[in-house]
Amino acid sequence: MEHFESGLLMEVFQDCQEFVPSNLDALLKILKDPIVCSLAHEQKTANWEQRRVLRKKKSLKIKEDLGDKSGIANIYNHIGTICEKQGNYEQALEYYQEGLKIKIEIGDKMGTAGTYSNLGRLFFMKGKYSKALSIGKKALDLAQEVGAVIEIKAVSELLFDVYKMNGQPAKALEMYKLYIEMRDSLNSIENKEAGIKLEYK
Repeated sequence: MEHFESGLLMEVFQDCQEFVPSNLDALLKILKDPIVCSLAHEQKTANWEQRRVLRKKKSLKIKEDLGDKSGIANIYNHIGTICEKQGNYEQALEYYQEGLKIKIEIGDKMGTAGTYSNLGRLFFMKGKYSKALSIGKKALDLAQEVGAVIEIKAVSELLFDVYKMNGQPAKALEMYKLYIEMRDSLNSIENKEAGIKLEYK
């Protein structure tokens, strides 16, 4: 029960007030029920995601007023990611595509690679493997061109999944090796940065 805000629990019970017992012991028993806790957690997550979208849209308006195209594209991608996590794939697709247009327009190759990767993952989730493969290859080419390790890691993981699903073990293994290489490279960078921070404490 300590993991849930009292206000959130009240929201859950306000929808079924006629079932809430007046006896405190019975009420506490219900609050400890795993199903109730699960429902409260789901409601909390949904509300949190909705608030994130609202905050992003407010930020989007500010970026638009400032004419910050890079910032606008980034927010489109962030909202797309939130929509994707919520299972709203069509909305996610719209936001990713809007962000992609701007990334291409301003010549942001790293950002374009990242957005291609997001789109590829979305198409994979929708079962459109040929589209996921095509756009994933574009993402990998761009990411490797600019040496974007994080993007290479993300898209190599995507392409591993696509090749595995398509029954192409040799290519899947190639992508897996690339993913491990990028993962280890990022870990090495993080360890070095952590060591520097400790040294100058």
